[in-house]
Amino acid sequence: MKFDKPRVIVLSRNYSTGLGVIRSLGEAGYTVDLVASVKKRGSSIIASSSKYVQNSYEILSKKIQGDDGQEIIQLLMNYAEKNEEKMVLFPSDDFTTSVIDKHRSVLEPYFYMPGTKKENVSITTLMDKSFQSDVAKVAGVLIPAEWRISLRDTIVIPQDMIYPCFVKPLQSFSGHKTEMTVCENEAELRNHLMDMKSFYDDRDVLVQEFLKIDKEYDLSGVCDDQQIMIPAIIEKTNISQHERGVTMSGVLLPTDILGEAFPHIQMLLKEFRYTGMFDMELNLCGDKLYFNEVNLRSGGPNYAYYLSGVNLPNIFVKALL
Repeated sequence: MKFDKPRVIVLSRNYSTGLGVIRSLGEAGYTVDLVASVKKRGSSIIASSSKYVQNSYEILSKKIQGDDGQEIIQLLMNYAEKNEEKMVLFPSDDFTTSVIDKHRSVLEPYFYMPGTKKENVSITTLMDKSFQSDVAKVAGVLIPAEWRISLRDTIVIPQDMIYPCFVKPLQSFSGHKTEMTVCENEAELRNHLMDMKSFYDDRDVLVQEFLKIDKEYDLSGVCDDQQIMIPAIIEKTNISQHERGVTMSGVLLPTDILGEAFPHIQMLLKEFRYTGMFDMELNLCGDKLYFNEVNLRSGGPNYAYYLSGVNLPNIFVKALL
C-alpha cells in the first residue's frame, strides 16, 4: 500500500539548522514548507532558496521573553483552514519549539508535533537547564556545581559561589548565546548579571562552576518515548566564538567512546518521555564526562549525520506518524 507522506512545516530561526532539516526531509520525499522567525526581512533567503522548499514565509520577531509567537500561530491556523490532512510541525530552534509547545492545545487537532508523555510536564519545562540537571543527577550523569539566580529584584550572589564561573540563560529562548560568559570573580559576575537584567529582568539565570574542558561532544538523535536512537557522536574540532558552543566542524565517532556513561545518558533521555529530535552537549574534563545541556529540537550538526547515512529528521517524522 502506498504511504502518502504529509506536508512538513519546518519552523526555523537559525538558517543552517533549518536548512539541514529541509534537505534531509526533501531527500526523503516530503513536501516541505518553511516558516522562518527572523529579526530582519530577507534573513531566511538561504534556507528558503532550497529546491526542497515549496512555500516559505517570514515572521518578524525579536525573540524576547514575552513574545508568545502569535503571528506564527495565526499563520499555522491559516494552514489548518486550507488543508484537510493533518500536517507535521518540525521546529528547529528553541524559540519556535517553545511557541508551539505553549499553543499545543490549539494546534494538536491539525498537526503532528514533538511532545512528551511525562505527566504534568511540558516541553518548555524540559528545556529548563536546572530541571535537566536534576534529571541528570538521578540518571547518574555528572554535572558541574551550579546556582540559580533571580534577576527580578536585588541580585543576590550565593556565598558558596566557585570562581571562575560560567553564566548562561536558564532557557535558551529566554536569552541569547552572547550572554554566555566566564566570570573570574564576584565583581565580574555582578556586572554581567546587571547587564542581563537590563536586557530582560523577569527571569532566572544559571551560573555553573567553570570547567577546564579537554573535549566537547555533540550527540544528535531521536527519542520515541523510551526508544532512544543515537547513531554516533561528534567530537567538536572547531567551535564558534560568536555563537558560543556552536559546532563549526568535528569528527563523527561511535557511541562506545562514551563508555560506561552511555547507558546513563540513555536513562536521562528516557526520563523525559519525549518524542522528537534532540541535541545534547557533553564535556570531557580529564577522565570525567560532564553533562552540559540537551536541546529538545534538531541541532546544528544534524546534516552531518545525514551525510554519514542516517536521516534523523525522517526517523523523527516516522516516529510521529
